[in-house]
This record gives sequence, C-alpha cells and structure tokens, in this order.
Amino acid sequence: MVEGELGIGKSALARYAARTARQQGAGVLRVTAGTIERGTPYHPWRPLLSELLEKVGTVEQLPGMFGSDLRSPALLPLLNPFLPQPVSATRESEALTGEARSEQLNALLYLGLRRLAKASPTVLIVEDAQWLDSMSWALLDRVTAGDPEFLTIVTERIGGAEAELPPERDRLRRGVRAQVTTLGPLSGEDTTALVQQRLGTSTVDPQVLALVVERVIGHPFFWRCSR
Repeated sequence: MVEGELGIGKSALARYAARTARQQGAGVLRVTAGTIERGTPYHPWRPLLSELLEKVGTVEQLPGMFGSDLRSPALLPLLNPFLPQPVSATRESEALTGEARSEQLNALLYLGLRRLAKASPTVLIVEDAQWLDSMSWALLDRVTAGDPEFLTIVTERIGGAEAELPPERDRLRRGVRAQVTTLGPLSGEDTTALVQQRLGTSTVDPQVLALVVERVIGHPFFWRCSR
C-alpha cells in the first residue's frame, strides 16, 4: 500500500510499476476510484469486470470461465450487473438477499479474477482507495486475503478530511504480506535532480535551483505547477 498527500507521486509510482510489470511479461489490471461515484457499488471495478466477463462470449460459456472452481452454477445470475447478456435468474440466486448475496457475488468475482491471474503473473493496481465504496472494499479485501495470486498495489491519499475507515482497510494494512509505504517530500538534492531532469540539463543557475527548492518544499506537484 502506497499512501501520501495529493500530488506527492503515488500515481507516478503506480504507472512505473505497471510499465515495469508489462516489460517483464506480467498482466496489469487497473481499478481507479473517484469521489463522484463513491455511492455506486463496485463502480471502480466495473470497467475491469465488464471487460473480463465480455470475453466469455455466450451465456452457455460462462461456467467455463470459472472451471472447476465454480461450485454452484445456479448463482451465476448474480453477475448480471456486469454481463452484456443477462443470465436467467434461478431460485437460488433470487433467494439470496443482503449481506449473503453480496458475499456470494464477491466470491464469484474473486474466482473470475483469480482464474485470470493463474494464466500469467498479474499485478492489480487500485488507485485512490480513499474513494472506494463499501462493496469495492469488500471485493479488494477478498482479493488480498486469498491465495497470493496477485501482486496488489493500492494507492491512498492521506492528509484530507478524516472519514470513517472501513474494517477492510485495516485488514489490508495489517495483512501478513502487506507493506505500507508513506511517500514524503523530496529532499533538496532530489528536488534539484528532478529540476535538472525535467529541464534536460545538468547546469541550472544556483539561484534558480535555490528558489525552486524553497518554493516547492519537496512536493513534485508544486514543481509541475511552477513551471
């Protein structure tokens, strides 16, 4: 998990991780949350899940996506919000409501993602986790708590207004395989190197460098705005 203030470099680090993963032959799955859609269940996951399920083809082929991991084909109608062609409801799927329905849906979605990851090494990148809705947190919790099929990178903004934190976030941070990295301000030396890199030169007027280091206070976003 990578956390830090707005503009400190979380997304840049996520892009670097994705580029490096692809160069090494791994697949990359991306989920991006936003404040506007925070009240819509699974909204950050929908583009990824819809794309995954669209590859199935026909409804008859849907069970094959899960292989031997699928224990109850009668629950496949739970996937209808993500399917281009809905599956006819069954007695079993209609009987599920509330938390039990959500848990079974998350189990199905996780099985689909896990089967995809088994085909090749996969990196899952979840950006702006502070905007995840409760159902999206629950699915992320299922993914990170399961077998280590994925390398999961989660970015989260800190330093804003405090909100009630979901229990899934705490479990993610405390997981036995979890690593939490807090991005802080750049040092004066690193800021100088960034300025030189962006300007494409190793010779910058010392007074200009001193002014930039003073103004941006180690924040990459401030450097971009000052250009």
